[in-house]
Amino acid sequence: MVNLTQKIKNLALQNNIPYQDCTAKLTEYFVFNNWFNDTPKVIDKELYISDETWNNNENEIVSYFSSFNKTPEQKHERLVQMFEKEFPETFEYFNRFKKEVTVDRSSVVSVLDFMLYYLPGEIAFSSNTEIKYLLNDASEHLKRCDAEVLVFFINWLSESRSIRTAFNGLYQVNNYSKAKNNEAYDLNFYLNVLYHMLNADFISKNQMYLNEEAKVFIKGRVSEEDDAPSKLICEQVIPFAQTRKELWLQYPDKETYLQQEGMLQDILKVSEGMDEVIIYCKKEKAVKRLPKGWNVTADEVLLSRLTNYFGEDCVKVIEKPIEMKG
Repeated sequence: MVNLTQKIKNLALQNNIPYQDCTAKLTEYFVFNNWFNDTPKVIDKELYISDETWNNNENEIVSYFSSFNKTPEQKHERLVQMFEKEFPETFEYFNRFKKEVTVDRSSVVSVLDFMLYYLPGEIAFSSNTEIKYLLNDASEHLKRCDAEVLVFFINWLSESRSIRTAFNGLYQVNNYSKAKNNEAYDLNFYLNVLYHMLNADFISKNQMYLNEEAKVFIKGRVSEEDDAPSKLICEQVIPFAQTRKELWLQYPDKETYLQQEGMLQDILKVSEGMDEVIIYCKKEKAVKRLPKGWNVTADEVLLSRLTNYFGEDCVKVIEKPIEMKG
């Protein structure tokens, strides 16, 4: 077993990142990746994962730390540089593909990032079997809309008269289960992991739960013994301030959103956090959830800027409830 807590502390130190500043994002990172199909264990208030999981994902985790404090533009630029260096031929093909097909920028980032870690080599040399394995991985790690871009790119290569590929035929997006792609994070699990990543000493030191009149959610259990009075054991104390929010932004129509997307990104990029941004196009009644990389902290400063830009009626914050489970 690998002590993940200690690994994270060491990486934070190496990259000059205060440990407390990165724990929330790191927890979301691991949960978003389904803990890389592993089950973390808490031993002496520290998190452990299997050796195999750490060895298989060390490079990706290290890369995550190295880009932690960079702006979205810097992260995108670094990703492009890494991809071009690793797969120069595929990079050239993908650029040609983008010139012929309109691809959302967030999908470009997601697909490049995925291929960087899952391509066995230059994509044109991949066999039919390797492409099938690649798409199986895509169904596990990419949103459906991004997986569709990847499949479109693969089929574009296959049908190109000027590019020779080892694979042939046309492919389609693998089946996505409704539960896997629409299910929200288990908030209790998320906060329990966050608790151990922060550790009890840090919580106590910063008096996170000792603010008078602060609203908290308490979860526990009843301990019953034959020869002693029953006890109510507190297992978790969750401040309501730690609950996640959704930031909804309304546009009159899709065309207006596409025209003003760049300006919106300029506003959002200065805020990083756990709150999801959701776009609503009124005319089409269309909803678009921005990628996790565009999550923000929906505080007064950001809401003031957005209200000035959109108008008060077009900006809305919805708090996600704490779910009582088990």
